[in-house]
Amino acid sequence: MKDLGILKYFLGIEVARSSAGIFLCQRKYALDIIAETGLMGAKPSNVPIEQNHRLALAANVPFPHPEQYRRLVGRL
Repeated sequence: MKDLGILKYFLGIEVARSSAGIFLCQRKYALDIIAETGLMGAKPSNVPIEQNHRLALAANVPFPHPEQYRRLVGRL
């Protein structure tokens, strides 16, 4: 066993200590996922989809690279 010092990052969770206590944050993990998908320049949205939006049936292949989609869903 080896002492690696004060814990700062473990399994996608950032750990910060202060006199008020311990704080856990997944900001870096979320930013890594956003960067991997190439969406760093995307604008944030207040709602995920417009209200009363009707979905249409797609006639083509939904995902050209299903492995990338599965990896993203697995990380979430």
